[in-house]
Amino acid sequence: MERFAITKNAAVQQLTKMLAICAPALVLCCGVAEAQYQPASNADQDAMYVHFTKAKQIAGLDLYPHFAHACIVDQHYRTTISRRIQSTGDIPPEKVFDNLYFVGQNAVSAWAIQTSEGIILIDTLNNPDEAQKFIVGGLEKLGLKPADIKYIFITHAHGDHFGGAKYLHDTYGAHLVASKIDWDAMGKQKAAPPRPRASDGGGLQPPAEWAKLVPERDIEVTDGQKFTFGGTTLNVHITPGHTQGLISFIFKVSDHGEPHVAALFGSLGMPANIDDKKIQMASVSRFRKLAQAEGVDTLIAPHQTRDLALQKLEINRLRRAGDPNPFVIGKEGYLRYMDVQTECIYYAAAREGQRF
Repeated sequence: MERFAITKNAAVQQLTKMLAICAPALVLCCGVAEAQYQPASNADQDAMYVHFTKAKQIAGLDLYPHFAHACIVDQHYRTTISRRIQSTGDIPPEKVFDNLYFVGQNAVSAWAIQTSEGIILIDTLNNPDEAQKFIVGGLEKLGLKPADIKYIFITHAHGDHFGGAKYLHDTYGAHLVASKIDWDAMGKQKAAPPRPRASDGGGLQPPAEWAKLVPERDIEVTDGQKFTFGGTTLNVHITPGHTQGLISFIFKVSDHGEPHVAALFGSLGMPANIDDKKIQMASVSRFRKLAQAEGVDTLIAPHQTRDLALQKLEINRLRRAGDPNPFVIGKEGYLRYMDVQTECIYYAAAREGQRF
């Protein structure tokens, strides 16, 4: 019987792999009847095949869900399956690392970094109500004080990331940090009417309600800046593509005292036009080099579809002593993750008849 025994550590690893492999299959199965985006009439089918196949090969089994989302779900089913995966819903707050906490909801994430002098928050969800319920309420459930929020980083100028910022600033006096480019973009949203964005299924960009939630300009962060507070340093990089002032981070975390290096890429949402795809491609390539140099081994993201936080938070809740942290994918794994994104950008361009 011993040869069939599974240790707790192996069992968690096995569960992680099974959830990772099965999740996208279940999503696709449930969505087969949904409307989908069709390739453009001038799509380059040969290039589509090359980059799609390469992305799948790079992903392997462990990163297959990331391939499935980036190359399939979020391209072919953007307004159906992808949006339904990210529908608003409650997720319990969770301590993920010794100094890093998830305080988001099902549609979008917010991350709290605890330092010796207070809390650094990354993103603020859709609106004040969500910020109060999930961020404030989440911190309190985790035994942390919302009043300790000292700095709030806004990854980019979209309302689902800055919607609660003004409320948190006004309530707790926290400083707000964004790139100059995206501060400018948020400022323009106050005065500009909502306009059609065909790339998002005819939705509005920006929606009218975003303009009402734009916070007052505060701190501007620059590319390559090392932002140090309370003994914690965020390496901040401007990585344009999804927005032109998008910011991404590399910083240290620890898991029961074991050191790791986490990376959060501000957004991998696919731009519509080829020029922005080229910009995003350059950002992904550059950030990959930075991640390699810094020894990144941990993946977190602003949306659970990008880091599988929904599944990993559940695995984390069931962990026992000695079990691996599900957010740690390894140094080689993180580089492959970025390579999958690259191939899926190429695939998207070929599918839309665009040429690099």
